[in-house]
Amino acid sequence: MKRKPALPPPPPRYDEWFHFCFGRFENADPAANEWELIGECEFDADNTTLLNLFEATMSRSGTDLVSVSPKALAMGLRVMFYAEPTTICDRLCRAMDLNASRTSAITSIARLYLDCIETRDLPFYQDDLSTAPEHYPFAGHVFMLWDMSPLHYRSSSHVRALLLETLGDALMECRTEGCQQSLLHGLAHFCDFGHSRRVHAIVDGFLKWRTDLSFVVRDYAERAATGHIA
Repeated sequence: MKRKPALPPPPPRYDEWFHFCFGRFENADPAANEWELIGECEFDADNTTLLNLFEATMSRSGTDLVSVSPKALAMGLRVMFYAEPTTICDRLCRAMDLNASRTSAITSIARLYLDCIETRDLPFYQDDLSTAPEHYPFAGHVFMLWDMSPLHYRSSSHVRALLLETLGDALMECRTEGCQQSLLHGLAHFCDFGHSRRVHAIVDGFLKWRTDLSFVVRDYAERAATGHIA
């Protein structure tokens, strides 16, 4: 991945958007139902504005998301990437399709992994995520991001291919096992949408390039290459 460019100023309404996605959950009751916390309220903006705000959030992960609490970050990822209860991700799918030539919003997702998720020091999970309650639900939301997000299967084939390359690029740079596992898990889900050969090539390149991998990561990667992950 190329060196990060200097960050431009955030777009209009960024503070309002950031509060909607993350800020309002900072003091939420940890035991509260997530669906009820998010509610069915929507962020009132056209799809192009939404795309601009999404890209700014991803690009600024290393400055704006690193200080967000695990609970708020988990909730914000759900607001932005999950299909329900908001329609934000569905609207992002349409916006990305209309702006297919603008790749920066899609490739900026790599920054979420490399600049924010990797700093959270997630462990490698060999069992169910609920066995590590101190990291859940944040770890669960990251790990299940591409199980739950419609972004890669409701978007065009162009967007899907670019998402695949973005996750692959992030994997090549990622250094922590928990983040590597999350990326591999996400890549494995692309096997279900006609990208098995490309997923296998990405993972194979990762295994050849990263000779420092532990056995558990290498074993998980080999299974992810064929889509056989839990």
